Amino acid sequence: MKLRSIRTETLDDGYTVVPASIRRLDISGDAKIIYSLIYSRLCLSIKNGWKDADGIPYCNYRREEMASDASIHVRKVDRCME
Repeated sequence: MKLRSIRTETLDDGYTVVPASIRRLDISGDAKIIYSLIYSRLCLSIKNGWKDADGIPYCNYRREEMASDASIHVRKVDRCME
C-alpha cells in the first residue's frame, strides 16, 4: 500500500480539531462535534482579533449553521448545548 503525502492545502480542507480535554468527557459524539466546531470558530475569532469591550474573544455561530456544518438537526444542536 502506497502512502500519499499530505500537502499543506489539504490540512485546511474542512478538518476540525477535537481537543484532548473533551475526548474524555462523558458526552455524546454529536456534542463533541458541536464543541469542536465552536472551538474552531473561536480559534478563528482569536486569530482575527474579534474581542468584545472587555477584551474577551467571541464568535458568531448560529444554531442553524452549526446544524448544517455538523449534518444534524437544529433540535439535536439544542440538546447538545444543554
